[in-house]
Amino acid sequence: MFPATLRAGVWYIGAVCPHCKTLVPLFRDLTQGASSFRGSYQLTCPECKHKGVFEGQHYKHSPTEYPCDGAIMPLAGAARQ
Repeated sequence: MFPATLRAGVWYIGAVCPHCKTLVPLFRDLTQGASSFRGSYQLTCPECKHKGVFEGQHYKHSPTEYPCDGAIMPLAGAARQ
């Protein structure tokens, strides 16, 4: 489910952990952030192990903020739409 490698400038659908506020990319966003997306996902956060419902959102990966080889990122400073 989680992308193994994030590519710079690529859009993803991600979810924010309601407990630790980590942004977890789920899969590629084929609409490139253009859709009016709404979605909720039953997940376990890979960072803090919180289990619950996570709200989905568009996310465009920026290589200047986070390395491209990690799939879990803190929400603060994330390039979100």
